[in-house]
Order: sequence, then C-alpha cells, then structure tokens
Amino acid sequence: MNRREFLKASGAAGVLASLNLNVLNAALGEPVRTGYIPADKGVTPELLAALRQRGERRVYRGPRRFAIGMPCGGVAAGQLYVLGDGTLGGWRIDGRANNTGYGSASYKVRRQPRELAQGFTLVLEDAGAGGPGGGGVRRLEARLADVENGGSYEQVEFIGEYPVAEVRYGKPQDASFPVEVTLRAGSPFIPLSARDSCLPCTLLRFTLRNTSDRRVAGRLVGHLQNGVGAFEPGEVPPLRRNRALSRDGWSIVLMEAEPAADAADPRPERVLFDFDGPHYDGWEVRGTAFGLGPAKGTLPKQQDVKGFEGAGLVNSFLGGDDATGEMISEPFTIDRRFLTLLVGGGRHPGKTCVNLLVDGVVVRTATGRNAEKLEPRTWDVRELEGREARLQIVDAQKGHWGHVSVDSVRLVDVVPEDAKQPRPESLTFGSMALAVLGAEVLSDAGGAERLVEGTWRGALPESAQSDGPDALVCALAAPFELSPGESREATFVVAWCFPNLHTGSGVMYANWFKDAAEVVDYVAANLERLVRETELFHRTWYEDTTLPWWLALRLFMPTANLATGTAQWWNNGRFWCWEGVGCCEGTCTHVWNYAHAEARLFPELARSTRVMQDLGTAFEEATGRVAFRGKVDGGSKYAADGQSGTVLKCYREHLCSGDDSFLRANWPRIQQALEYQIGRDVMARIGPDTEPDGMIEVSQHNTYDIDFHGPNSYVGSLYHAALLAGAKMAELMGDAAAAGRYRAIARRGRQFTEERLFRGGYFIQLIPDDAGAKWQYGTGCLTDQLFGQNWARCLGLGTLYDEEKVVSGLRSVFRFNFSPAVAQYNADYPPERVFADGRDAGLFICTWPDGGRPKEPVRYRDEVWTGCEYQAAGGMLWEAPHAPALVDEALVVLRAIDERYDGAARNPWNEVECGDHYGRALASYGAFQALCGFELDGPAGLVGIAPRLSPERFAAFFAGPEGWGLATQKRDTGRQLTRFEVRWGSLRVAAVRVPAPWDSVSVSATCGGRLIETTPVRESNAVTVGLASAVVLRPGEAVEIVVSA
Repeated sequence: MNRREFLKASGAAGVLASLNLNVLNAALGEPVRTGYIPADKGVTPELLAALRQRGERRVYRGPRRFAIGMPCGGVAAGQLYVLGDGTLGGWRIDGRANNTGYGSASYKVRRQPRELAQGFTLVLEDAGAGGPGGGGVRRLEARLADVENGGSYEQVEFIGEYPVAEVRYGKPQDASFPVEVTLRAGSPFIPLSARDSCLPCTLLRFTLRNTSDRRVAGRLVGHLQNGVGAFEPGEVPPLRRNRALSRDGWSIVLMEAEPAADAADPRPERVLFDFDGPHYDGWEVRGTAFGLGPAKGTLPKQQDVKGFEGAGLVNSFLGGDDATGEMISEPFTIDRRFLTLLVGGGRHPGKTCVNLLVDGVVVRTATGRNAEKLEPRTWDVRELEGREARLQIVDAQKGHWGHVSVDSVRLVDVVPEDAKQPRPESLTFGSMALAVLGAEVLSDAGGAERLVEGTWRGALPESAQSDGPDALVCALAAPFELSPGESREATFVVAWCFPNLHTGSGVMYANWFKDAAEVVDYVAANLERLVRETELFHRTWYEDTTLPWWLALRLFMPTANLATGTAQWWNNGRFWCWEGVGCCEGTCTHVWNYAHAEARLFPELARSTRVMQDLGTAFEEATGRVAFRGKVDGGSKYAADGQSGTVLKCYREHLCSGDDSFLRANWPRIQQALEYQIGRDVMARIGPDTEPDGMIEVSQHNTYDIDFHGPNSYVGSLYHAALLAGAKMAELMGDAAAAGRYRAIARRGRQFTEERLFRGGYFIQLIPDDAGAKWQYGTGCLTDQLFGQNWARCLGLGTLYDEEKVVSGLRSVFRFNFSPAVAQYNADYPPERVFADGRDAGLFICTWPDGGRPKEPVRYRDEVWTGCEYQAAGGMLWEAPHAPALVDEALVVLRAIDERYDGAARNPWNEVECGDHYGRALASYGAFQALCGFELDGPAGLVGIAPRLSPERFAAFFAGPEGWGLATQKRDTGRQLTRFEVRWGSLRVAAVRVPAPWDSVSVSATCGGRLIETTPVRESNAVTVGLASAVVLRPGEAVEIVVSA
C-alpha cells in the first residue's frame, strides 16, 4: 500500500472543510515524466471557492493523527510535543544538542518518539466502594492497530490550534464506564509577554463529564518518569531522586538526579589494553586500516591527534580515510562494575566504532564525535559481571571522518570523575516536576501501579530513588465525584528546569527559577491569568477571525517552531536560533530574513538579536559588515541578502517599538551596515569618484549556500528595500542628506532592474562573461526574485518597481514554478534534497520556462521550501489590489503546504528544510500580514489594514508594540466600518490607514462612542485618518473609522 492508497483507505477524500487531502491535484492522472510544469494546475473554480470558505474546525481522527507532534512547552524553553493521542513525546527539554539531520533526512513518514514513560489513567470506583457508579480503568491514550504505512486509532480526536491542543477521548462502548474526557494541553502563550510565554512547562487541563444518570466517583492518575541526568544505553546512570512536596492547594513530585555514589569496597583497576607496545598483542587484525601495530600519534595528512595516553593508540587513519579494517580482541572476563576507554575519530555508528561483544552480540558501542581528540567513555557493565567478552574495533567507513581511534581500555569499580553525571555544569543537570491542583491529592513518589490498581495500604511513598537503568516513575491522583451530567476540571502541570545549554550559555528562565518546583509555584500563583490570557489569544486568532479555518491554522502553525530546539533565549538576554533544530548555527541572517513571527509577537526577542548579535557580536566595527552566523571571526563573513536584511529587520524592530529609543541607540551601526552594502555596489566600478548605481555585481553569498555573480533582482530588491528603509530612518534621525542619497541610489537601481533585468515577464540575473562560476540562475524564473518587494510592502515602503512588472513577475512564479504534482518535474530533475514527493504539490525554487538552464544551475533549484512558498504567497497577497487573481494563486500555494503536512504522513507543526522546525517557515506570519494588509508604525502611532480576503466582512488578530486585539472591517453599500479593538495591553493610536473603495469619501472616527476630530489624507485607494489627539486604548476599548461614499 503506497501513501496515496493509505490516505484513501483512511477516508482522506472527504470534503475540504473537514480536511480533504490533496484536493489540488485530485483531478490529475498518474505522474508522468514530462520535464515541464503544466500551466493548468488542475484547480477548478469550485476548489478556489472552497479555499475561501470559513469551513469547519479541523479535527484529526484515525490515521491522520499518526505523525502529529505539536510543541507544547514554552517559547525557547526546550522541546516537548503533545502527540496525537494526548500523551507527551519528543522529550528534548534539557541542554543537550539535538541534531535532526540534514535536509531530506527530516522529511520522512514517522511517528513521534515517546522517550519517557508518561500518561494518564482514569480509574472509577467499583459499586461496593463508592455507590452504583460502576468500576473500571481506562488509559487516556490511543489504541493502536498497526497497518502498513500508518496506524488506526479509535475513540480519540485531536484538535491542534497552537498554542492549545484539544484532545477528546470519546465515550467508550462499555456503558459501565460513563465518563467523557477532554484535555486542553499547552504552555502559556501571550503575545508581547515574552516572560510568561517562555515558561518551561506544559499545562494539562482535563474536563471530566458524567454521561450517566448515576453518581460517579474515581480518580485521574497522572504518571511521569524522572528524565533528569539522561544517559545513553550502557552509560553510567545517575542516582535519581523523587520527592513529594505539598504547596497551598497544589501537590508536586520534584524529580532530580546526582552522580551515583562510588562502590564501598572498590577493587583495583585492571588495564585490559594500553596499546603502548610495538604489536597488537592479543588481537586479531583484518584489513589495511590498522597496520601491524599501534600508532604513536598523528599519522601523515591527519589533523593533530590528542587525548590518548602513553606511547601509542589504535588509529585507523593509516593511508587516509579510505582504508578499512577490523580488530577483535582475545576473550576476557568482566570482573569490575565499569569499563572505561578513550575514543576518537568519526561519528558513524556501526561503521567507525568500538563494540563490546558478549556471546558474539554487541552489548555496548561507542563512536568518536568527528574529532581527532580522544574522549573518555564509561560503560556500565554491572549486569555483565562474570561474563566472557571481547572488544571489536571497526573501520568500515570510507571518506570524510572514515576512521576510528581507541586507547586505554580498563575495568574499574570507581566511576571516573568526568563520567559522573549530572554535575552542575552538565547539560543534563536540572530538575523536573509533576504537579496537580487540589487539596485531596494522592502522591506516590515511587510508581504508578498502586494508585492505578488501588493496592496501597496506609501512607504512600513520599520519596524514592534509583541508581540503576530502570525507570523511576512518580504518580499523582486527583480524586473526583460527579453527579449525573456534571463536569469537573483537573489541572496537571509538567515543569522542568535545566539551566545549561549546549551552545555554551545558560537559558533565560534559569534567571527566574532555581528548580522545577519554583516553576510550578509561579504557574500556580498566576494560573487563572495565564490560562485566561492564553485562551483569549486562542479565541482571537482562531474563533473570532473570518479567515478560513484551514488558513488560520496553517499560517500560525510554524510559529510553534519558537517552542522547539530551534530557538534559545540565553541567560544574558540574547535570542539565538539554529536554522533548524541542531542544524546550521547563529540565527543566520539570510535564513531569518524570511521570519516575521518572532518580531511581531515578541519584539523584545527580535530586538535582542539585532542589538546583541547583528549589531553586536557579528558586527565588524571597522567596516560595518555583519557576519551572517553571529560572530565576526566565525568564518561566515558576508551574505549579500543577509546584509540588506539586517537593515530591513532593524527598521522593522523600530516600527514594532513603542518609541524611537531603539533607533536612536542603534542608528550609527545600522547606517554603517547600509554603507557597507553601498560599498559593495561600488566595487564593480573603478575610480575615486565612482558613484553607486544601485546594483551589486560582485560576488554575493546568499541563502542558497552559493555566490551569485552579476546583477539580479533577488539580492537587488533586498538592497533597494534596505535603501528605502535607510532613507526613512535617516529622516527620523534628522539626516536629510543621507535620506536623499539613499533614495537616489534606489532610483538608479530601480531603473536598471526594470530596463535590464525584466525579460519574458519576470526578473532575471545577468551573469558576467568572465564570472566562470557555477550555481547561477541567469534567465531562470526564481521564486524569490521579488523578495525585497515583499519586505518593502511589509514595512510600508511602497513599491520598488513598476507595479505591472511586479505583478507579472509574481504571476510568472506561480505559472512556471508551481506544480500540482512535483514528481512530474523531479522525474527529469531530481532534487538535491526531498521536501515534497510523489503527488505532493509545491513551488520549486527556480525553473527555466524558456530554456537556458545552466549546466550547474543555482543550488537547490529543484527543491520545495515552505519558507519560500510563504514568502512568494505573501508577495502575491501584497500586490493583489493590482491583480485580484494573485489572491487565488497565493491560496493555492498555501494550501499545497497544508496538504503536504497533513498529520497522516508528516507532522503539521514541523515544516522541515535543513533540520526540523526550520526557521524560514516563520515567513508564514509575513503572509498573514499581507493577507490582512496590516500596517504598523509604533513610534508614530499608525495602524492600518486593507484585507485581501473577504473585505466585506473581515476580522483578524493584530499586534502592536505593547498591545494586541482584533481588527475588523465591515463594508456595505456606501459605508465601511474599520475597528481596532484592544484585548490585551495597550495601543497608542494617532492615525489609522484604511481602504478607500470609492472615488469620493467622507471620514469619521470615534473612540468609546466619542467623536474624534480627524485629518484624512487620500492616498490612491487608501485614506490615512489622522486623529487630532492620539488615544491610548486599553482592553475592551476600540477606535472606529467610518468611511462613507
């Protein structure tokens, strides 16, 4: 059964409103080798109409929950998922690195892991114990019947609306178990309140309802495994401790760990192999990698080998990385508690490794870390004492890091100090907690069976510990009684506190809490407010909007990436991100050029990246160059797109501020960064009086991990947008001369772009004759060709180029780059990495509709990236007033993303590229802004909307610098009402920009029913309504603008 058949068998061909899968290419036949992208996308008028309908709330059922893992912890506080059945998985909450793989390694059909034992059990008392309610036990998780390529779940429904997941456990068929259960899971998420949105916790709020006509009594039991001091199989486990604590109205089990105590009667260590002699005594050697005897250190053409002891070591680099071989030791008896050794070389499990064999079976294994330094490893072999064993050293890997180094193998009873974990500086040092609200709670620090089975007698254990490999589990039980039809809530909290990070800095929340119990204390003291404000945001974004349900979901799903291993908030206040989880460091300027969610929802985090990184550690003071991976001397020097993006992001951070203090404090470096880019403009021309012509022609490193040569609209449009942003900032700083200069350069760049780069309906690249470089796109149709135009609209800078040419370019992107089934094109042009396959629809990076595809085209050209799809869709939506068809085309592109990440095959909250939860996908929020036509200038007090979808009846979330709420527009014959209602924080309003759909209009403004004097200024199809005096709106207050024909 293939994926398509699997989805069909699971009922995936339902109506669009209830999550119809692959509707975009439903009319197409089997993929064929065509080598082109069809102009007919297979999208009917009926499907286009369906994409605009509000539809119904999305409910994931059955196999559509297979791949679900919605982030449910705090922003930049680790990574934890609520899975499709309401259990928790993907536990990555401590400080260890989690590399999720390069490229298509992430784009697999996979179920999310459950590394720790965790869950809930509903226990009803039997008739004799509590009346006629009937007894029984039900685990709150899915029953899984495995089928090929998926699974079949029963009686569980999942509704994922980040930051809240609702899981419905349906009424069992057994009438003697008359309780329905609903779970609402997630962490507090309150836009503009970074501290309360970055809490290291998950709230699990259950509602229990008695569906019978009898009283029901029982208990809800939650259990959780102590995961502190995590260790790999075979490593030395720590001593884990659980302690039951009582608070005012709360019960907590605090979980901690410390290094295990040394043996009371240690035996002397026993050296098995030191490799100091001239030969491999006691070893059988095969192949050519190891030579005739131990190496004395570094071998020819090898990097410096360090960390070994004595005179020699095993080093399989003999002759280079392509040599292979194997060594097997003579048998020895395991007669100590631990085995220690030193290991270095390549990280290729099973290929470059050292193994412990018992009865010919690998029972322990270790590899190097792609480093020549040998590092100590310790294996716990207590359960193997008395057994005969052998060591096996393997080099079966050719190429990069295809070698292994081993030294100093010993049997010991005392764990070496460097193997004792966790220590205060360890990445696994910290604590966890399970807590529940209630005065009559039952706590068991040492297991769940007693509370589930009802077998305890007397007091339950208040503490427990374990220094072995077996799981240490705790449990809490919330008793309840329900009258017929009655509902009752039970609130559990999972909390954690791991202060150290693999990036070398501590985590921000460690400044607020010393352990997980303090996290619970804070949550408990603020629970009502945290839940109320999170639910208010949830209602505003999802329930009160007029956007189609599927669209409201998809445009916010990538925001959950902020609550994964992609994002970190360091204890010094700096917000720092990978590109994707564990992949490509440094809040890379050219990748995070695409992201808008973090800046609009948590502007203080974005400002910290600008100040502490782009204008701080990454800023070269002598030149203004911004190193694109966060540090000047990090080897990642100049990215042309990232350099312009830094200027644009700084202007955005100014617009998202309540005053001009950010701009005033940072303008000198912002201007220097722009001047550096202007200097790159001049480099292609020689002479002391050379003026910039508005185009960068010299080498331009960029987000495709290559260098462009010659003028092109990708780098060019970002440069032109940065010039206009620089002009705006210069004016605000009183430097009219600089503002005029920047605009003049932008005008020259515009003229060149329109006259020389616009060909065949879209914008191209001119490759210099002497470039001699691969990875160019030339006459290709690049999806990101108008990236800077999107930025200009987002920042209220207007258009960069002739609007007809802009519209033509964007429509060409859809026509030539969007495929309703990517296999048709990829059959002839296989991608370097796979992020869309088979019958998936998607937007390719670049195509050559008129031929001229270079022998070595722009890298990644045949791939599909959701970040670029969101970016292109946002650009289409911004320009829709000039070409309404762009709305339909944008919706089709966005729907294609939604269908690929469907829950059945792929996690809807994990759009991958180079690693999981890729940062570029946060461009989705930019598409949301474009859909709303949202404008903001915080210091000036300007807000505005111009809806691209259903302008007659429109409602959507908006965020200002210090407050957020709901923006609405209602348009009837001759009258339009626009309203900004604040629901959280405050919003200073001095002017409102709204559509002016009629040739002649009159305008009025009110606040709280009070008429406000206005000064309207007509601007083409919009009107800016200046208020005579600014108003500050508080929750429940609104400003209303009426435009009449």
